[in-house]
Amino acid sequence: MKMKMLVCAGILLFVWCALKAAPEGVNLLKEPLEIKNSQTTTLKDGVYTVVNPDEKATSYIAQTIELNQEKALPLTFGAEGKNESYEGPFSGYYGVRLDLVHMDGTKQGWVNAGCSVDTADWKKAMRTYVPAKPVKTVAFYLQFIKNKGKVHFRNPVLIQGKVP
Repeated sequence: MKMKMLVCAGILLFVWCALKAAPEGVNLLKEPLEIKNSQTTTLKDGVYTVVNPDEKATSYIAQTIELNQEKALPLTFGAEGKNESYEGPFSGYYGVRLDLVHMDGTKQGWVNAGCSVDTADWKKAMRTYVPAKPVKTVAFYLQFIKNKGKVHFRNPVLIQGKVP
């Protein structure tokens, strides 16, 4: 009887640890991502299309993930972007962004991987960021803000750990 209880306790501890820690090297995002602040963003066949009618438009596609890191681990994030009619300069306003909340409650915002504006072909925007402190939550954004035009995103990824 004691042996069965020990085995059950061991299994419960294993399951709890597995659920507590996000695995390294696995995409943490679950699609579809949430479309925010936009009435002109669509999702079709895995491609998010954003049409901003003017320079004041703000379009986000987002998801928040709870990490509860015990130690600071690198975060690799990005997506593929395709510029259809955006003619503005390269900036963090078109691309992928992370906002972090650390375990101690401090925040780190605007960690960017900008998309290329000089191509109409799919191009990957990826970055590995090493936080100074363990991360409690990370907000992932595909964004096209404060710019006019039409852009596309696909294959968003957020991985805990560094990808070669």
